[in-house]
Amino acid sequence: MAFIGLCGVNVCGPSRITMRSVSTQPTLSTSRRKVLQGLAWVLFPVGPALADRTGKYSTKLTAKRRYVPRIARGAEALANLEKEFDSEEWQAKVLAYIGRDASNMESAMALFGSSYFAEGNRIGQTERQLEEIEENLVKSLALLKSDAEANDKARAKIHYADSIKLMESYLNVSKLREILSTLD
Repeated sequence: MAFIGLCGVNVCGPSRITMRSVSTQPTLSTSRRKVLQGLAWVLFPVGPALADRTGKYSTKLTAKRRYVPRIARGAEALANLEKEFDSEEWQAKVLAYIGRDASNMESAMALFGSSYFAEGNRIGQTERQLEEIEENLVKSLALLKSDAEANDKARAKIHYADSIKLMESYLNVSKLREILSTLD
């Protein structure tokens, strides 16, 4: 077997290894199609697709049918939690509500506000208010969850009361009770 030294000379005698010349220039194997695609991306960048915010009746009807019942169920379950604070199983009930009903309600609240109250491609005042209320409710429910996990009933009652106030505010601003009464 041959050993090639640092200078590239075979120092051990004849070898079966042959050296090939290696090109130092990169090979450019791009087709005309790839070049045109790259040029198109540079000249005509495509942004992310946006949801329909035109406020069409069909969008509002879909929002009404999909999200209003989920919000109503979550609000009702939240209101029913009050009596659970007197039971021994209050922690389990609060955690079950937050794990099941609250998460479903929170996503429905965000989607309802952004679709039912859409004013074209701009965010309206009602939508902005609902988004703020929903964000604060999510924070309040997270605090309620941590209180239940820490077995701190006194703080849990405070955060529960905050959550009830925020839910009432959402129902009033969104006029959800009126909308719910017109649901088929």
